[in-house]
Amino acid sequence: MNVILFTGQSGISVRECLKRLSRQVDPQPRIISVEEKMTEISGKSFPREILLENISYQYELWKDAFNQIYNLVSNLDETIFLTLHGVYYHQDKREFVSPIDLELIVKLKGKVRMLIDFIDDIYDVYRRLMANGQMYSFVIRELEPLEALYTSIFNLISILEWRQIEITISRLIARVLDIPMYIVATKHPISMIAKLINIPMGDLSIFYLAHPISSVRKDAMEQLPNFVGELNLFAKTVMDLKNTILFLPGTIDELINIFLNFYHVGPSHMVKNLGSLHLSLKR
Repeated sequence: MNVILFTGQSGISVRECLKRLSRQVDPQPRIISVEEKMTEISGKSFPREILLENISYQYELWKDAFNQIYNLVSNLDETIFLTLHGVYYHQDKREFVSPIDLELIVKLKGKVRMLIDFIDDIYDVYRRLMANGQMYSFVIRELEPLEALYTSIFNLISILEWRQIEITISRLIARVLDIPMYIVATKHPISMIAKLINIPMGDLSIFYLAHPISSVRKDAMEQLPNFVGELNLFAKTVMDLKNTILFLPGTIDELINIFLNFYHVGPSHMVKNLGSLHLSLKR
């Protein structure tokens, strides 16, 4: 088996990211989801119905889904994108639950090349989870404005905590499987993720683009336009190198909303200057 394991909290749209990513991988991989298999077995939707079931039911359903997937991929001689959530949020109990059975996961040892954990800004995750049929759809549909505001503050804090727990569980899985793990914001260019998969690790040079963020914002009107323009040019030059991976810190930036409010910089100005840093897998 040639398996790439993908994790990420609900609201990341991992499946959509992988569809776009798969077009840049040769040969084109098969995408398999543990949660989709759970839906197939149970006849219940994920997450809307399954995450309302008791925890022991979720554990057993996850085991059944994983075993069926393992039996399937064991007989496949092709690249597999295997995706799963490391952590669920039980909607009745309002607590985080990990369905992962490490005794089963360890069966993949020697068969998985790497683990990629997708992350995104909590505001973007929350927006997706408020869509029709998602776990927070009631906020817009049922709550009065003031109550929706207070509820949203709690939900955003929960999503932030959820992201960190998902990273922790992903690290544990990677350690059990003895594989490298990469935390990748979905706003990175898709070509960067493709390089991680297509090029052997020994041939890659991996860098993190460290640069000031807060200090630049304090003098935004004077410094930000030139700084971001030069930064974009430098980042593009490095990313265009065949065997180079460049992680961009601006691809996770929850403070942009605060910056907009406190520094009175219009949205069009920010989109013009920061938008090119926010390269999405969805493009």
